[in-house]
Amino acid sequence: MNFDFYFPYEFYRNEQKEVIKEIYESLQKRQNILFIAPSGTGKTIDNLVAAIPIAKDYGLKIIYLCRTHQQSDRVISEVKKINEKLSQNIKKDSTLIEIGIESEKTLLIRAISIRGRAEMCLNRIIKKLKGFSPVDIMNICADLRKNKNCSYFNQMIQFKQTLNEDLHILSLLTIES
Repeated sequence: MNFDFYFPYEFYRNEQKEVIKEIYESLQKRQNILFIAPSGTGKTIDNLVAAIPIAKDYGLKIIYLCRTHQQSDRVISEVKKINEKLSQNIKKDSTLIEIGIESEKTLLIRAISIRGRAEMCLNRIIKKLKGFSPVDIMNICADLRKNKNCSYFNQMIQFKQTLNEDLHILSLLTIES
């Protein structure tokens, strides 16, 4: 396997290619692997570069779990770098078109970072809550919803009720606008 296709950096660090290969082979065999290394050694990119080709080949999704938001941000950052590399590859290599990769869209990696309520909620009251525990935020959110003080939740309920009704084309146009 040529990992250079996905590896977004100019050079590999010491033994990094071997680590990627070990992870890749473990994934192919559906075996667990324990990989411990200090910060800054390339663990995130190693895991992604090893897992992406397998996910692509078998139509799988990669679920990358992180303990902190900073770690999650790092994964998204590395995926962006991989996508930049893939975009460059498709522009340079016309044989990619011959093997069925017709556009960057079919080649690029899609990623999403799912975070807790305090990070993702659009409600301005929840957004202002800094230093509160997740349980406190959950309780405040529940109170806002219960008392109909969350416009986002209210709109979602209204939209859900509308979808349960028989819809005419004029109703659909009203929902759309």
